[in-house]
Amino acid sequence: MRMHGQSSQRRQRGAGAENAADSFRRTLPLVAGVLEKAVQREGCILCLAVRDVEERALFSFLYEGISTPSAREEFVRAGGFCPRHFRMALQQTRASGYVGPFEIGSVCQLLTNAAAEKIRQTERIASSSRWAGFRKDDSTSTSGEPGEKCILCADSRGKEQDLVLALESLAADPAMAQHVEANGLCLRHGTMSMLTWETSAHQEWLRRVLTEQVHKLKSDVDEFLRKHDHRFRNEPPGPEADVNRRAMEFLLGPEAMAEEKGR
Repeated sequence: MRMHGQSSQRRQRGAGAENAADSFRRTLPLVAGVLEKAVQREGCILCLAVRDVEERALFSFLYEGISTPSAREEFVRAGGFCPRHFRMALQQTRASGYVGPFEIGSVCQLLTNAAAEKIRQTERIASSSRWAGFRKDDSTSTSGEPGEKCILCADSRGKEQDLVLALESLAADPAMAQHVEANGLCLRHGTMSMLTWETSAHQEWLRRVLTEQVHKLKSDVDEFLRKHDHRFRNEPPGPEADVNRRAMEFLLGPEAMAEEKGR
């Protein structure tokens, strides 16, 4: 999604901002490197960067962390991974030569053992409920969904915020700015950035980028629906042809259509 009319705004943010970007790069090279890697792909740069960070954390846990008793205990207490991070774990077993079915099996062993104990606890609670006067409160109740407290979700939330702030520090970098102008941000990361960025020039630039992005989407959705009217179905498709995909990625992030792209 190419944005227009933004280059002059970029210049107005000045050399000071570019110097700040260089300083940030020297101070926090690893964080800057995550965003610079994401620049090489299409889509919301923050979604791409968060995904990279999550994949590293997941690999680290499966390759090394799972062998640490404290990490295993924390993992079981949290109810395992959420469904999304389980899917990512399975993808890593197919793509990596270091993490495979054995590591996934180890995770499943931990969780099935915990599940067996949870069933026993549930049976004890259910049995005691038959005699209400003898029922005791149980701190190990079965409330909550599996993966509700996923350790990777908790870890990624803090890193996501760091990346949002890092993007502002690098926003004057030409490659970074061009990527944001061309791809926009998803709704989640666009609003997060608008609420947390501190420099007024960066805030105004981002507001203009996001406004143009959503207006373009709205226009293309209108055109897509117009051409599905029986009176206009013979008109050739235009830029609106893939607007459903772009709209879903804007609303939910690039993973919203990941399965469709893989077909």
